[in-house]
Amino acid sequence: MANKDIVAGKAKQIEGALQDAKGDFTRDPSDDMAGKAKKAEGKIQEGVGRLEKSTRQLGRDLKNAAR
Repeated sequence: MANKDIVAGKAKQIEGALQDAKGDFTRDPSDDMAGKAKKAEGKIQEGVGRLEKSTRQLGRDLKNAAR
């Protein structure tokens, strides 16, 4: 089951990569840096989503082990 933060994080990473590439192509440092920042934001959001997913799974595993 995909977490909404995982999907949104991946989308931000793609958006950031495109903006970064645009900055490289146009030699615009503001687009370049904004793209890199958006990619980093996406990686963090994806990580949060993966952490939440793992935490839920751990809770289920512990609950099943206690039975």
